Amino acid sequence: MSFKIQEKKLENFKLTFLNRSSQLLAINILLANFAYAARLVMPLLLLPLLSNRLSASSYGAYMYAMAVAQWFGMLIEFGFNLSATRRISAASDPIEVALIVAETQDARITLAVFATMPAVAMLLWSPQFALMPQWAGVAWLYGVLTGLVPQFYYQGTHRLRDVAIAELVGAVATLVLVTIFVDGLNQGVVLPVTILLPRLITTIYLTFRMQRTLGKNRRAGFYTFVGARRSLFSGMSLFKFQIYASFYTSFNVIVAGYFFSSAEIGAYASADRIMRASLGFFNQISSAIFPKFVSMRASGNQALHKARLLVGLCMIGLGVAGAVALWFAAPVLVRLLFGDLHELTGEILRIQVAVLPAIAISSVISFYFLLVEGQDRVLNRVILTAAVVNVPLCLYLIGHQGLKGGAISWVVVEWAISTILSVIIFQQYKAAAVVISN
Repeated sequence: MSFKIQEKKLENFKLTFLNRSSQLLAINILLANFAYAARLVMPLLLLPLLSNRLSASSYGAYMYAMAVAQWFGMLIEFGFNLSATRRISAASDPIEVALIVAETQDARITLAVFATMPAVAMLLWSPQFALMPQWAGVAWLYGVLTGLVPQFYYQGTHRLRDVAIAELVGAVATLVLVTIFVDGLNQGVVLPVTILLPRLITTIYLTFRMQRTLGKNRRAGFYTFVGARRSLFSGMSLFKFQIYASFYTSFNVIVAGYFFSSAEIGAYASADRIMRASLGFFNQISSAIFPKFVSMRASGNQALHKARLLVGLCMIGLGVAGAVALWFAAPVLVRLLFGDLHELTGEILRIQVAVLPAIAISSVISFYFLLVEGQDRVLNRVILTAAVVNVPLCLYLIGHQGLKGGAISWVVVEWAISTILSVIIFQQYKAAAVVISN
């Protein structure tokens, strides 16, 4: 009798634990999206203000600089929001966590220094920075500050609330500062300051808060190249995935800057900003769920398969619904945000929305299947192939279709990726079924 009572108590404990775990996962998803909304979606509120106060060329230079900054941020982030998160989620010793944090931050500092070389190259040769060279420096510094945010630590330790609050405060501060101080006459100096200052304060705050949380386990010194090299090596496969992906996403905006005027680039980058804001929610959901699935995989949790299918179907459904909604909303949304730029921006946006279902499919397979199973190399081969194909395809289509060609190239490549990944995962499951049946 007592044994049955104990067994019932154990079962109730398991159910309580699973419920709490599910609640924690839901909270992390919500907070990840909240932090992302503060970082990228809320700045959309700046665009109607800036498009009205700045000339078309100045607005285009700003938008191009933010697109370049996103690429620099991606370079410095190096995929650590996946690789370091995975290591922290699997670590059980606080000292080990502190070591991972120290090595990851060392690696990011190294990458920030390395990023000065492409920044100088763009300053010297990009026509978009020829008349307003300060924006090349803004792009580099904003990218560095974004890349140095230790989100990997907060994800891996399920403390995303701190990131969400800090990002929200920073986004609101940016909006207020730009509204009060920026006009068409002083935009060359005041706008860069109002953009960079909140980003700087947010990054410093989150870094110091992380160090304080680590407590006595944090490293005493500041930087070691040995630790940086070790972290770079461990995260290399996921960095390859991220940098390869940049050659068919943000690359299209950057390469278009060499062929079109600042005003035209402003129109293309405006559509791209809306798409990045939409797509980022998929990334944030994936980033929040990823460490949970890694933990389930490590512990041999039998519920992982069903969880993958359930979350995957929800993500794909969101992708389809988002594409349909954004296609119908594009004309009104673009007109409200960008005014005179709305015609070309709306046309580009309606082409780009076709990537949403494709990216939903590829995100599900990449994050929830391949990366959780440690099949980084398989994913990298697909992404590298897509990057190699996109570069000449984008140049060809831009030459024949204008700015719309960059959008078309992106759509074609994304659907090719989702198709190839679907075939790979289908073949793997088919092979696993044969092994089990035998």
